[in-house]
Amino acid sequence: MTNGCISGGERYFHINANGDVEPRVFAHFAMDNIEDKSLAEVLNSPLFRKIRNMRPYCLNPNRPCMLIDVPQVSREAFCMPGVYPTHPGAGTLFTELSPAMDEYAEEYGKVADKAWAEHPMRPVRKIEVQLRRKKVKMAVSGD
Repeated sequence: MTNGCISGGERYFHINANGDVEPRVFAHFAMDNIEDKSLAEVLNSPLFRKIRNMRPYCLNPNRPCMLIDVPQVSREAFCMPGVYPTHPGAGTLFTELSPAMDEYAEEYGKVADKAWAEHPMRPVRKIEVQLRRKKVKMAVSGD
């Protein structure tokens, strides 16, 4: 319902307790620490730019996540030079957990793609505009 991935500074990022700036709360990888660089510099880092430039990861908005829905995207982004894990075991996403993640993504992809083909949603931004207009009409008409 977010109309795609919002991580990587698109509309969201995470700063952990150590100051590492992660693309999202569940992506325990960073290239920079907020103590060393300004937020503007971090948001313009090669990691965050790559994450944003790779969008959309999938044309089906039911599959927006680079970690779960399209894991090869996260592998490409988080294996860049200078990217480091911010949590013990984070690297297992690309080693022992990789086959299970790929299998899950493939199986879920079949279900999500079928659902999208049968019942495509309108883009979220159009829905938000329609809701705003409705609220304005409701406020004007007293409903």
